[in-house]
Amino acid sequence: MEYKFKLSKIHCAGCALALEQNLNEIEGVHAEISFVTKQLKLFIETENPADTLTEVKIAVAKFDRAIELLDIDESDDFAEKEKSRRWFNVCRYSLSIIFMILGLIIDVMWLRLVFFSLSYLASAYDVLWGAILNIKNKNIFDEKLLMSIASIGAFAIGEYVESICVMVLYGVGEIFENFAVDKSRSRVKSLLEIKQPYANVYDGESDRKVPLENVGVGALIHIKPGERVPLDGVVVDGTSYLDVSAITGESREKIVSAGDSVLSGSINGSSLLLVKVTKLEKDSTVSKIIDMVQNATESKAKTEKFISKFSKVYTPIVLVLALILAVVPPIFLGFSQFPRFAYRALCFLVVSCPCALVISVPLAFFAGIGSMARCGVLVKGASFVEALANADAVVF
Repeated sequence: MEYKFKLSKIHCAGCALALEQNLNEIEGVHAEISFVTKQLKLFIETENPADTLTEVKIAVAKFDRAIELLDIDESDDFAEKEKSRRWFNVCRYSLSIIFMILGLIIDVMWLRLVFFSLSYLASAYDVLWGAILNIKNKNIFDEKLLMSIASIGAFAIGEYVESICVMVLYGVGEIFENFAVDKSRSRVKSLLEIKQPYANVYDGESDRKVPLENVGVGALIHIKPGERVPLDGVVVDGTSYLDVSAITGESREKIVSAGDSVLSGSINGSSLLLVKVTKLEKDSTVSKIIDMVQNATESKAKTEKFISKFSKVYTPIVLVLALILAVVPPIFLGFSQFPRFAYRALCFLVVSCPCALVISVPLAFFAGIGSMARCGVLVKGASFVEALANADAVVF
C-alpha cells in the first residue's frame, strides 16, 4: 500500500536523508523523502500495513520528537506550522544576536560569560539536541555533529563570538534556504490552480454546487462563461469557445458544440455549456496533470542519488581530516602550536558541513521543474530535467 504524509518541523536536508535511511531499514517498507516538498511517501508491503505504519510513526518519533507526520490533506495546517516555526527561529536568532552584543559591550567578565552562554544556547540548542539524538539513534556522522564539535570547541578555547556566529549563520542560512524552497514551491502550486473545486450539477430544473469528488460519471453539469471546465466530458447542449492553453499549450481558442469532448482545466469563453461527465475527478485530465507535477518533484535523478550516497562517507572523512589537521602539524612543529591548529581544525569542520551539498542538487531540480511549470511546460521528474542537458535538438 502507498501512503503520503507531510513532514512538519524537519530542519535540514541531512535530517531528511538520515530519516529516509532509518525508515528503509524497517522490513517491508520503502520510504522516499523529498526535503524540498517536505513530503514522505511510503510503500508498505507487509501482511498488516496498519501495524507497519504504526512502527514507522514510532521510528519517526524516535528519530526526532519534534517532527510531525501530517496527512497530505492537512496542507493548510502544515503551512501554518511551518510559518510559526520560521517566525520562532527568526525571534530566537535575533535574541541570540542581542545577547552576543550585550556580552561584547559589558566589561564584567562573569556577566559577559553569562550573556555569551545565553546567546549560544538560544542559537544552538536544537543542533546540540539533534546531535545527541542522532548519536543515540546511531546516526552519528552528520552536519549536527560537525557543528556541535566546532562550536563547543570554539567556546572552550575562548572564541565565544566565533562559536555563536557559527550557529547564527547556520540558522540564517536555513531560513534563506527555506525561502528559496518556498519560492520554487509557489511556482508549482500556481499550476495547481487550474483545478476548479466544484461543479454546477444540473438536476433538470436548477444548478447546485457539488464538490468534484461527489460528481459521478453521467452527471450533467453547467459550465458558465469564464469558468474552468471542472471534469472531462462531452457537450450535450450549447456552443462556445474554449481556452485550452493550460492543458494543450495551444494559444488558439477551440470552438466546441454538441458531441465534442471537453477537457478539465480548460476555460469556457463565450456562452453556457451543458456537459455530460465522462470521467471521475481522480481520473480527469487536470488531476493527472497535477499528480504528474507533484510526483515530478519526488523522483530523484542520478545526480541526486549520487550526492545522497556520497554524503554518507563525506562526514566521517571530514572528521578524520579535521583530527589530522589538529594533531599532526603540532607533532612536527612543536606542541605549542596545538591551539593554533586546533582552531584551524574547528574552522575546517564548519566550512565542511554537508547540508548545503545535500540540499543543493534537489533544490536545483525543484526550482527548474517549478520554473518550467510556470511557463506551462510539464516535466515528469528530475531525471528528465537531467536528460535535457544532453539534448542537441528539440523537434515539434
